[in-house]
Amino acid sequence: AEKWFFLAINIMEQQGWPYTPLSTRLLRQRTYIFRKRGLLQAAEKEYRRIEEICSQIGDVYGLVHTYQMLGGVNRDKGQYEHALAYYQKALALIDQAGEDVTGSTRSGIWNTMAHVYILQRNWREAFEMLLMALKHAQQRNNVHEVISSLIKLLYVQFEQGNINDVNTTIRELDQFAIKHSYQDALVIRDISKAP
Repeated sequence: AEKWFFLAINIMEQQGWPYTPLSTRLLRQRTYIFRKRGLLQAAEKEYRRIEEICSQIGDVYGLVHTYQMLGGVNRDKGQYEHALAYYQKALALIDQAGEDVTGSTRSGIWNTMAHVYILQRNWREAFEMLLMALKHAQQRNNVHEVISSLIKLLYVQFEQGNINDVNTTIRELDQFAIKHSYQDALVIRDISKAP
């Protein structure tokens, strides 16, 4: 897939084709590869270029995703306040659009914001974000984000020493995972039963 992204973008740029939401998606996918390789400066520079392109062509969904990815780059660089600012920009655009964006949901962004607060050891803010993410994900039957919220919630509760809450959340996670045949979450159930 990686070679395909690079080839498609090279052809598009060599032919001088105008940018579209599809082409900005290809650009974001290629840039995500930079990020995963640890090329954070290159990724940030490219995401900022994509931000400009999305703004020019009116690709709101592309902008939401780009802001979410810029938040991730800044989180990876340890620039937590910048990360949170980008996540807030993404949420503001989702609010403007009036709906979640494919690949960038409110619950997903709240989960990533909670991750930043966890890294900062700001348990109160992490907890609040996770409750919002969990409620939103449950309302939309977003299995992935429900699981993600519950797992992070477990971590926050454990770090705060709230063992009763941990046990309750493990039971909730266990029941949800069984209901949705979510195997990765079932591992937590096995771990939680260990001595």
